[in-house]
Amino acid sequence: FAWLEFRVLSKHKIPLPMQIAFVFASFFTVGMIYEYERGNYIIYSLLAALFFFAYYDDRRPALRELACVMLGVAAGIKLYPALFALILLKERRFFAFFRCVAYSLLFLFVPFLLLDRGLSNVSQFLRWMGDFTSEEVGVGYNYSIANFVGILSALLRGAPVAEVDQSTYGACAFVALAACLLSGLFVNKSYKTFLSAALVMVLFPDPSYVYAGIFLAIPLLGFLISERKDAWDIPYLVLLALSVMPVYLGAVDASQSLYVNQLVSSFAMAAMVPLLTVDAIVHRIPNRKKTPLQDPIPV
Repeated sequence: FAWLEFRVLSKHKIPLPMQIAFVFASFFTVGMIYEYERGNYIIYSLLAALFFFAYYDDRRPALRELACVMLGVAAGIKLYPALFALILLKERRFFAFFRCVAYSLLFLFVPFLLLDRGLSNVSQFLRWMGDFTSEEVGVGYNYSIANFVGILSALLRGAPVAEVDQSTYGACAFVALAACLLSGLFVNKSYKTFLSAALVMVLFPDPSYVYAGIFLAIPLLGFLISERKDAWDIPYLVLLALSVMPVYLGAVDASQSLYVNQLVSSFAMAAMVPLLTVDAIVHRIPNRKKTPLQDPIPV
């Protein structure tokens, strides 16, 4: 993980002190800390996705292809990272995009063929992905936007947050999904496209454990290496920092593992959805006649 981050930062000539500070801080985001506590295998998916980020635009064809393979590995482990292929659609690298889809399907389904029940295990796998026992760990550990809106509604009504029914607010998740995916295709910087995909991974699934936030490391890294920063980048930096900060700010309902810092993180991530939408609209209009990028990978 650290090696890949240093590799990306060095490639873009980021000063060494800043490289060390970023890599050190990336190990202590709120998502990472929760990942250490839970020991979930999502970390392997992040590593594969980070490899894709590091090499998807490399000048060497072999590394570009390996990056597509690694995104397939990431998707095979946790499914959601396949959304990072959105950057290939944005850059109109359609052949690379479809190869990523093929690799994702390969690593997702072929391992089931090695099990006793074959592909019939897929349905059980999908059920386990949605097995969230909020009664045991509390609603505070669920970062989905439906859960966040439900918690806000309960707090404003003075109702117990333990009674939050995420399914009531499922429409919020679909609105966020559509806004993020469409915005990711039209924003003017690649880190924003990676951010839109990462937000879908964190906000759309219900449940979405806190450790899903570790995927925000990729757009954060993209922000750091992006060139020609402007005023539009400031709110992204602030909201990303609030999304990953590991600072205790007091409890809202300790019995439900709901803390102020978790509400701040959830609010920051939710706020980036309309920000991306407005950003895409503003930057899409004057650039709609821009010459499309071509796929550098030979057919």
